[in-house]
Amino acid sequence: RLAPVLAVMGAKGGVGATVVACQLSAALQATGGRTVVVDLNYPLGDVALHFDVRPSYTLAHVAKQGDELDATYLRGLLQGHRSGVQILAAPERVEEAELVRGVHVERVISLLRQEFAWVVLDVSRSWNEASVRALDLASEILLITSLDVPTLNHPRQHLDLLLRLGHSDAKIHPIANRYSKRDAVTDKE
Repeated sequence: RLAPVLAVMGAKGGVGATVVACQLSAALQATGGRTVVVDLNYPLGDVALHFDVRPSYTLAHVAKQGDELDATYLRGLLQGHRSGVQILAAPERVEEAELVRGVHVERVISLLRQEFAWVVLDVSRSWNEASVRALDLASEILLITSLDVPTLNHPRQHLDLLLRLGHSDAKIHPIANRYSKRDAVTDKE
């Protein structure tokens, strides 16, 4: 059985998508399911920072390996956290991030689905080749937003594009992060 792939995407910067991806990964790991989180929010991904690890390897190494990427090599690129979560970090440099393509993301996800119980992706809100491919391969898409009018405009646009790209309503889950009774938009609205 292949692991489910959970793509976490922020509708806008600062809504907490990376925090959700990291906390979700830790929670899934705590249930006993081996979990890996892949930071596709490059070139400025913060998954390693949230787990307080300094990775030796990143997605840039995947791109450099190219067609010769296999499970053994990929396992060597993962950085372990004391929680048990394994991390594949985003490239640290912009020029390295430009090397990562959709085909690399597809290969990584394919290999990780065979090795882990859960694959969590912190996906860029930019619609680049790699993020579109990651969303295509995801079992579920968690679209993170906050409850204020300017921010809510963004998930509406993302939802529209996701549906036009052929993703089903059942696969997409809008999630309001940082709920407060003082939010400008109420639950009912």
